[in-house]
Formats: sequence, C-alpha cells, structure tokens
Amino acid sequence: MVRLRLKQVIDEKGLTMAKVARRADMAYNTVHALCTDPYRDVNLYTLNRISDAIGVSVRDLLEDIPKDGSGNDEK
Repeated sequence: MVRLRLKQVIDEKGLTMAKVARRADMAYNTVHALCTDPYRDVNLYTLNRISDAIGVSVRDLLEDIPKDGSGNDEK
C-alpha cells in the first residue's frame, strides 16, 4: 500500500497548503484533500504538479506501507 506524505513534506519545506496550491496552479481544495486523506486516489499528473511546486521528486511524496500495517519493512 502507498501513502502520501504530502502534509509532512509541506511542513518540512515551511510551506502552506495555499502556497503549494498557488504554485501548482490548482484548487486549494485539491491540495487540502490530499493532505488530510493520505490514502486518497491521485493521478500522476497531479503528483507531478505538486512535486514541482514544492521542489521535490514524486518519490519524496510517497511512502510504502507494508500490508501488515506495522510500518516495519523487515520480515
């Protein structure tokens, strides 16, 4: 399972959701929805726009979650 780290990355960069939305030229509601629901479906086009606006790679916005939900990748 993959989880979005958008809110964490925005905070790490010292940005706001509104500033990211303006930079990505998209609705604030879209960015807000992705920040508040890290498991929400999102397309690659949107992820690319957001990652460019923040100045990170798409990979930095994603976190792989093991199926057991433990957060530990070791078996």
